[in-house]
Amino acid sequence: MTFQPGEIVDITIKGVRVIETFRHVAGKGDDLRFEYETPSYVAWPGAVWAQAPGVTVERVAPDEWPPRTGDLWRDGGGDLWFAVTDGGGRVSGLVFVMPSEDGVPSDPDRVNRDHGPLTLVHREDEQDGADRG
Repeated sequence: MTFQPGEIVDITIKGVRVIETFRHVAGKGDDLRFEYETPSYVAWPGAVWAQAPGVTVERVAPDEWPPRTGDLWRDGGGDLWFAVTDGGGRVSGLVFVMPSEDGVPSDPDRVNRDHGPLTLVHREDEQDGADRG
């Protein structure tokens, strides 16, 4: 699996050794400097080798996330979803493009989790004018 700048991911690293701790400025916990073993070297702080044993990286959302009004998204099964507003200009959810039983918008994060990964197909204000997907 490859990743792109801007994507949102969850990273889990097992077997991490704490090198140093720093008291958080606001006093709400510690910042940790760490290292972990990889097959060929000890990794440096601030970077994660995604393929190292004990490392799990899970894509949470694409770099275009969150949806904007009028966006058209394709889910992992190839179905299309349209981003709609709540009347106040905020995205209230994604609506399955094919006729659904109730037509009620679904929470975008839930659609991404349950039907993803989602891929942006079209965004009206794309600078280059090119559609994706």
